[in-house]
Amino acid sequence: MTEIENGKIEGTGVIDDTRLKLLFEAQLLEESGKYYEAIEKYTELIDLNPKDFKNYLQRANIQIHLGRYEKAIKDIKIALKLKPENPEAYYLRGLIYDILGNYQKAVDDYNTAIELNPNLADVYYHRGIIFGLLGDYEQEQKDIEKAKTLNTKFSTFLDVKKEDKEEKKYEGFGFTCPYESTEKDFVPRKYDKRQDQLAFYNRTISLYPNFATAYYNRAVLYFEMNEYEKALLDLNRCIEIDQGQSDYYYKRSLIYKELGYKEKEIEDLETAIRLKPDFSDAYLRIGFIYFNSGDYRFALKYFEKSIELSKKNAEAFCARGKIKLFTEDYKEALEDFSRAIELKPDYNDAYFNRAIAYIKLGELGNALEDLKKLESFGLKTQEIYYHKGIIFLELKDFEKAIQNLSNSISLNNQQAEAYFKRACAFKELGDLKSALIDLENAIELNPLYEEAYFLKGLIKEKAGKRDEAINDFSKVISLNSKRSDAYFKRGVIFTEKGDFIHAIEDLDHIIELNPYFPEAYYFRGINYEFIGEIQKALKDINKAIELNPRYAKAYQKRASIYHRIGNISLAIKDIEKASRIDPLDHNVYYIKGLINKDKKDYKEAIKDFTKAIELFPKHLDAYFQRGIIHNILGDYRKAVSDFNKVIKLNPNFADVFLNRAHAYEKLHEIENADNDYNSVLKLHPEHVEAYFKKGLLCQLKEKHEDAVIYFSKALEFTSDESKGDLYYKRGISYYKINDLNNALKDLNLALTYNNRLSRAYYIRANVYSRLGDIKRSIDDFSKTIELEPDNFWAYYNRGILFEKIKKIKHAIADMEKTIFLNPDYLWAYYNLASLLEKKGDLYGAIDVYTKLIGSKKESMDILFKRGMLYLKTENYDKAIEDFTRVIEIDPYNTEAFYNRGLAFGKTGNIQKELEDYEMAEKLSPGIIKNIFEKKDREIVTESASGKNLITYAETYFKRGIANARLGDSIKAIEDFTKAIELHPECIKALYSRGIAYTDLGDFQKAIKDFSTVININPRYAEAYYNRGIVFSKCGDIKKAIADFTKAINLNPKYAWAYHRRGILYLEIDKTKQAIKDFDKAIELNFHYAEAYCKRGCAYGKIGDIGQGLKDLSLALKINPHYAEAYCKRGSIYADLGEYEKAIIDFNRAIDADSKYAWAYYARGTLYADMGKRELALRDLKKAASMGNKDAQNFLKEAGLM
Repeated sequence: MTEIENGKIEGTGVIDDTRLKLLFEAQLLEESGKYYEAIEKYTELIDLNPKDFKNYLQRANIQIHLGRYEKAIKDIKIALKLKPENPEAYYLRGLIYDILGNYQKAVDDYNTAIELNPNLADVYYHRGIIFGLLGDYEQEQKDIEKAKTLNTKFSTFLDVKKEDKEEKKYEGFGFTCPYESTEKDFVPRKYDKRQDQLAFYNRTISLYPNFATAYYNRAVLYFEMNEYEKALLDLNRCIEIDQGQSDYYYKRSLIYKELGYKEKEIEDLETAIRLKPDFSDAYLRIGFIYFNSGDYRFALKYFEKSIELSKKNAEAFCARGKIKLFTEDYKEALEDFSRAIELKPDYNDAYFNRAIAYIKLGELGNALEDLKKLESFGLKTQEIYYHKGIIFLELKDFEKAIQNLSNSISLNNQQAEAYFKRACAFKELGDLKSALIDLENAIELNPLYEEAYFLKGLIKEKAGKRDEAINDFSKVISLNSKRSDAYFKRGVIFTEKGDFIHAIEDLDHIIELNPYFPEAYYFRGINYEFIGEIQKALKDINKAIELNPRYAKAYQKRASIYHRIGNISLAIKDIEKASRIDPLDHNVYYIKGLINKDKKDYKEAIKDFTKAIELFPKHLDAYFQRGIIHNILGDYRKAVSDFNKVIKLNPNFADVFLNRAHAYEKLHEIENADNDYNSVLKLHPEHVEAYFKKGLLCQLKEKHEDAVIYFSKALEFTSDESKGDLYYKRGISYYKINDLNNALKDLNLALTYNNRLSRAYYIRANVYSRLGDIKRSIDDFSKTIELEPDNFWAYYNRGILFEKIKKIKHAIADMEKTIFLNPDYLWAYYNLASLLEKKGDLYGAIDVYTKLIGSKKESMDILFKRGMLYLKTENYDKAIEDFTRVIEIDPYNTEAFYNRGLAFGKTGNIQKELEDYEMAEKLSPGIIKNIFEKKDREIVTESASGKNLITYAETYFKRGIANARLGDSIKAIEDFTKAIELHPECIKALYSRGIAYTDLGDFQKAIKDFSTVININPRYAEAYYNRGIVFSKCGDIKKAIADFTKAINLNPKYAWAYHRRGILYLEIDKTKQAIKDFDKAIELNFHYAEAYCKRGCAYGKIGDIGQGLKDLSLALKINPHYAEAYCKRGSIYADLGEYEKAIIDFNRAIDADSKYAWAYYARGTLYADMGKRELALRDLKKAASMGNKDAQNFLKEAGLM
């Protein structure tokens, strides 16, 4: 066994007991891995004998192990000075140069070592590796073979082949190795002496069975070889031989740690401390156990004890620093990490944690230096890249941040936080798509990552995807109900969407969480302003100013409110206050401009915006607003000029392109407008309005196929709230290109989004007309008229359809209404006259034509038609006048000559009759003969015998429906009855007759019909529902509730049934059940005003006045003309003593329904309570006259009736 292979470098001479003891202790410490303490021992040996070269070499060997290469070289130089021909010294120095990559110097030293001792296998081996690295594969093979010859341990290594070379980087070393050992514990660049050492200890123990140190050293070796069970047996034997050695217990605790025996580990460490009270490392280890279990208080206690016992224990300082880091004592943590690095300059963990402390303290430059130091050690970990990434993120060097975070993710793609931080960097660079991808990855890895949802919400908000942003902020709130910034952002979006109630709810939450948040009051004030709660708005803005007296925006907003309520002096005062906060604030003029713009004082507004621009020539908002005013005033060239300035200042301002496009459209510069919409889409490829406007331009140019494409693109990106208009517009284009099925589909969708979109009903009516579905077409024209009473086109087209189905009376009414709405529409006159003629009202038709002629809409066609009517009514002289005027206009009009001839004949003027006939025959030979051969036509009515009776029943049913819609319930019942006679099980006829009987108040017959329907079809939910209504009208509450319950069981989404049952529960004082039913009705139909109203009454009944008022207010928000809701809310206000609010609500109820007797009664009684006798008597008499029993009784008791 060579000196190197034995792991010891032997010297010469006699060693005294002191030096022998020191040498043994140094070797024991080295074997135990206590390298710094071993160095201290070798230093003591050197001090005792500075001329003993072996101690320098042993110390150098340890320095190499610690990576302290300069110190190692210094020791080797001294050893060589003491013994110049020492091969081991050259070998060790060659090993250092090898590690540092200085291969030439390494080879030189290896050559010298071999010259001095040709039998050093390790030297041949390492020299061979270098030759391989340098490409001298032949010499490499020779050296490796030589190493195998000298030492069989190298025979197990893989043969090195040129084609198998693969660079592999070893963590913690600054060199590369071209192969990987097959031996589990072999580390390149270090010679493996463990097998030899194991044999040595085995022989020692066989000779000295009670030699504890030998067992101990063998246990250490087994531990290094991961053979923990064998190590444990040896340490147990050590303790059996000598129970007073703390090191034995300490080393055994390490084994217990590896085996997972925590209690035994602690027990051995405590024993070690008991045996050696100054055992610093044992305290340190116990501290780590507590630290890993999260008990930082006890961990800190042990770490501090470790430091107290050993001021040079770098690990203890680092450990204590980590606790300070966790407890946010960053400065103290920094001191501890710095001390650890001072004691151990290559202490990776200390550098890393000190970098964290620097980050926490905001000393990013120092943190970056520490992380770079780690990289200089050859460490390239995901944690280092991650923290460098967040440092660069803080320094706003976003590209470097992305680079480092990407490196971190490439090493570990399971880091939600790394994806999140990289998303932040992408967002700052404007790469929102990449940011969203990273956030999705972060959320996938951590579904509870509230910050990721929050940032995603911000990005979606920026992209205009408000609904998606709301969903993200809602997720944040579900994860953290105290997250005020999420409430704030969601509230702001609700404000932007016009959902002011939800916005206020969110801002209420914020104020509850933080009553000193001025922005929350400010934005809540804005929302109160939007819903007309001006006093609440002012109160909130005042509070914002109270919390921040220099809140300029709040002053500006309050100025806007004051302006709105007509208090101009206070508005100006607030603007001036904002100006005093910032004397050079150009926004003062800008805000004044906005006020004047709102006042429609456009001249002054333009002056204000111009002044704002003078103060700040780059005030793009002022240019923008001034441009909008120019658009309003029709000064489109000036508007374009202002918008050009805005675009020059900010070419990425999409709204300005939209407004300029509008100006171009008005100037008929369609191509310029189209280019501007393209610019918007270039800036925002998902900009719905731009696609929409391009679709409109295509419609304007009659390019409906292209319009369909743009409207489809808009639909792809729009939120639900805007889809109705888009489906409507696309439906028009489908209609124009005669794609009727798609047109119908789109118009149906448009109406699901907005069932009050009159133009959609109008276009759909035309689609149905083309498809031949006249009934539905008429229904849609009727709905159009209901929503838009001045739409003459709807009346006109419905009139045409009524004429087709022979409803001449209805057709006439529609044509008359058309003419009333648009007296210039000639075709309505023509059709009206034609209809009156068909009806037999020839004089009426004549009047229509006379009006046209009298209003200077005279034409040949009108004169001819009136002439024909005069002829039919035997007013021959007038007929002759009209035909004569026609001939004057058109001397070749054959029919005019012929018919004038007829008229002359009737007057006895035979000569002129013959002249006109001759002229007619001359113009059109044969006309006389043809005209006199006309025959009357007979209308043949085919017998119903043999026909399908159900078909005839359907006909009566449809007519019954029509009569019902016209309000003629009696005729409707007659038709339904006839249908039932023909088809006794015609459910829809029975059901409809039941409804008609209900309308007439004939409840028993209604119940009978609904019961018959239920017998035929027991699953007919609507029949149960309507029978329940009749039972409730009859006072049979129990049966009514049973029917509504059955309807709900058949159709769990039947909101009306829940509502009706809730009303009955309310009547029989089952208020909680009533509230549940109203809740369900509202859940099924969020806009169910009646359900909100009744639930509000229910809450009022159980004393929950606040919730009652809230529900009634929601009902009125949905339906501002809901008289009952005003009355109910007014009654609550009256009970609360808020008489003014109550009177306002009763007034609104009466405005909404002037025949609402109960409202007069409620207001009258309140006036009485207020002592306003005359007003009270007026209202009570009004209510009594309308049949209100309570009012009548009140007046009787007072002797006034």
